[in-house]
Amino acid sequence: MNKLKFLLILLCIGCSGARVAYDYDSNTNFKEYKSFKFFEDTGKGFNDLDIKRLTSEISRQLTLKNIKPSDTPDMFINFFSEKRPAEKDNFLGIGIGTGSGIFDIGVSGDIPLGSREIRQTITIDFVDAETNSLIWQGTVSTNIKEPLTPSQKEVYFSKVLNKAFNKYPPNK
Repeated sequence: MNKLKFLLILLCIGCSGARVAYDYDSNTNFKEYKSFKFFEDTGKGFNDLDIKRLTSEISRQLTLKNIKPSDTPDMFINFFSEKRPAEKDNFLGIGIGTGSGIFDIGVSGDIPLGSREIRQTITIDFVDAETNSLIWQGTVSTNIKEPLTPSQKEVYFSKVLNKAFNKYPPNK
């Protein structure tokens, strides 16, 4: 039953079309980074509950890569979100027309189908603690249906962050 519930949550979220982009400093030796800490003001664009979810999931992802939280870190982490209405591509078209001979007149309109969707872009920055310079950035953009329940948000953040960290550290 739990597996079925999990699958239903994934279907409701619908973030399979996530676009992931990466950028990094090609002169950086990422094997040197063994510890991290979040910037105190991280999480712009998220509420406090989502900030907790994201810091927990990012920490989990980095711990899996043997990078541990520390008060004296090798790198600092920032993340933020930008949201905008998603572009709809599913409409129901309705039209009325009349004509006689070679002249025709028509009127049409579109009715959007489906629930409200937003386009969310989550950006994660890794900053070298010593030089204060950006060394890696991952960006995930996806359409999500609002509103999400707390459990749907946890699944969503886990899925998109897993995609973001799939290529960290980068292969040179």
